[in-house]
Amino acid sequence: MKKIKWTLGLLVLALIGAALHYALPSRDIVRIVGTEVRLKSETRTESDGSTRILQNDIYFIKTVLPNGKPRVFRNEDNGWYFKFDSSNLDTKASNLVSSEADPRWVVVRHYGWRIPVFSMYQNAISIRPAAGPDERLFPWLNIILIAGILVGILIIWRIFAILVRRNRDPVVAEIHRREAANDGWWRRRRRG
Repeated sequence: MKKIKWTLGLLVLALIGAALHYALPSRDIVRIVGTEVRLKSETRTESDGSTRILQNDIYFIKTVLPNGKPRVFRNEDNGWYFKFDSSNLDTKASNLVSSEADPRWVVVRHYGWRIPVFSMYQNAISIRPAAGPDERLFPWLNIILIAGILVGILIIWRIFAILVRRNRDPVVAEIHRREAANDGWWRRRRRG
């Protein structure tokens, strides 16, 4: 039973870790080699049976890492990250395009995962010039957010423990008192 509890606990921790890894912003130092706009069409069936075609532009930022590997970022608006300027970010990325002979390194803040099999791209949130390909990036924002989440969990845990103790302890004490009172009756009955 202990192994099952540990396995389930580790599985829950792994799922929470994966969700945080996906959702928390990361940063990469890259060189922008181009941008692209693709039209995305989606067909929806309305409640009355009619179909509606929805179209929107998706911007892509094509980059190369310092080690030469390609990396493509999606550039879409997202309310969760208060990002409503994908066209402005596309313009900024287009302005920072550079060649291999004269590289201009930039820091791209993004979230998500790049999974080629599912055509999933990381979504770029912001771009800023970098000092160079070896600039050190420390995840202050992620550390602050994770610390805040942990403090929130500890506060909720403590409040829950206090509420349980206040509501459970009197009930348990009453049950024990009644058992003690009935204990004499039960023993008397068993003795005949």
